[in-house]
Amino acid sequence: MSQEKTMLPWPMLPWMGMVLFVLPMFLSAACLGRSPETRLYTLGSQIRPASAALSSDLAVLVGPARFPRYLERPQIVHRLGAGEVELDEFNRWAGSFEENVLRALALEVESGIDSDRVVAYPSDPPFALDYRVRIHFDELVVGPEDVLKMRSRWAIRSGEGATEVVLGRTDLDEPLRDGSIAAVVEAHDRAIAVLGDALVDAIREIEAARAVEASDSGRP
Repeated sequence: MSQEKTMLPWPMLPWMGMVLFVLPMFLSAACLGRSPETRLYTLGSQIRPASAALSSDLAVLVGPARFPRYLERPQIVHRLGAGEVELDEFNRWAGSFEENVLRALALEVESGIDSDRVVAYPSDPPFALDYRVRIHFDELVVGPEDVLKMRSRWAIRSGEGATEVVLGRTDLDEPLRDGSIAAVVEAHDRAIAVLGDALVDAIREIEAARAVEASDSGRP
């Protein structure tokens, strides 16, 4: 007498069902691609050629600079309005924001006075300084209207003694050419160029006044 054996299904544990449910979803998500790659940006790539208007060996330290706390971060920041800001996690500054701004500004000043003795804070130059520049930014951010707003106050102090010479203010509303991140970076460069021009003009005025003073003091 033959006996037939009936194969009973292997008992499925609860966790096995969960794995069979989740695994296809995980593989499907992986096939859709990875998360966006983070891109890094620098300022100071649009510096104009040196001007021959004030060729000199003036030594200038540009910085430090102060920013609102919400700008002291590597992410590119956008102001959304109503007190809200957005941090772009996938588009960031290469280095700190302050480092980028001061480097670009120092290059603008260097070009404007045609001197190779212009350095950005926190550099410790091996030469005596003629001027120190400090900047306070109340705003340097793109708003909801796709306009970069710069509100800055600055002071130029003379020499190692840090005697205050000139106080100034440079404000600017710089429209973006489009909504791209490249346009945001370009707008920052243009705003820094305007601020750099203001600093160079102030240094020229100080130098001109000193030349007149020296000429007058040399008269009999």
